[in-house]
Amino acid sequence: MLQIRSDGTTRYAAAIDRALKEVRLPSPNNTRHFAVWSFEGSSYFEHQPFTPNADTAIAALNNLAGPGGGTPLAYASCAAVDRLMLYRPQVFARKKLRLSSDGEENSSPSTSECAGNPSAGVYPNLTAQSWQWKVLNKLRTGNPQNPNDPGTFALIADIDYFTTLISPLNGVVPGIPEYSESGEWLAPASPGPTVSDPFKEFLKGIAAETGGRFIQAADSSPPPVYGDTNQSGCVDNVDYNLVLANFGFSVPPGDPAADVNSDGVVDYNDYAVVMSNWGMGGSCAAPLNGRE
Repeated sequence: MLQIRSDGTTRYAAAIDRALKEVRLPSPNNTRHFAVWSFEGSSYFEHQPFTPNADTAIAALNNLAGPGGGTPLAYASCAAVDRLMLYRPQVFARKKLRLSSDGEENSSPSTSECAGNPSAGVYPNLTAQSWQWKVLNKLRTGNPQNPNDPGTFALIADIDYFTTLISPLNGVVPGIPEYSESGEWLAPASPGPTVSDPFKEFLKGIAAETGGRFIQAADSSPPPVYGDTNQSGCVDNVDYNLVLANFGFSVPPGDPAADVNSDGVVDYNDYAVVMSNWGMGGSCAAPLNGRE
């Protein structure tokens, strides 16, 4: 995560900025609770237990030191699922695991419940007992050894995957559009051999299965903007219309893309995010001679 992006910042700084912006998204008082974790070496660290205070979460994010060591992604992800599911279990709420990473699992302790060898198969054909198979099971059922799909997931996984290059031949999960941070559609431009990144396909797959969002954050692209509901790279009338079309709906049945702040309802707070970010994004047309 210390790789330098084209704008001169590190991937780590970009990830922290994304997290800060999500915490700052408007929502009714005390309806969102936050915990701040990091994972490195062979363990994870809880820097801030769950709090309904956005300012407390922001302070914890700003106080994080830079990353170092290995990537115990499986260990940390499965522990985070447990913590999320055990937090206020009597409250019906949307629980979200938000993950930012640029590296694959490589240092989970062998004694941890989700540790395992890398999958020989690419998502969704994961090798039994691989760490990917166990993490997916954990998200599905709360048990890394139970692969039975319950039909619905108890939590959402949002993924930011930081990379150096984006290939126009990358595989695409059927029915799940994939975009770069600048809004470029990454489906193959013409028939040809597929270039696959198994780790990316896994992250993209679990985000799609849980109803979350997957962003492939290329170092050469500008960061994504909240309010860009269709991941076009620009907050515009398409996003405005989607929020209005779903205004007042709970999610589901409302479109989850219109629920910008992921609080389970499309309301004025989502509208406010779209309007405050109107015209922002790497794919928005630049004003002509200083005027629209």
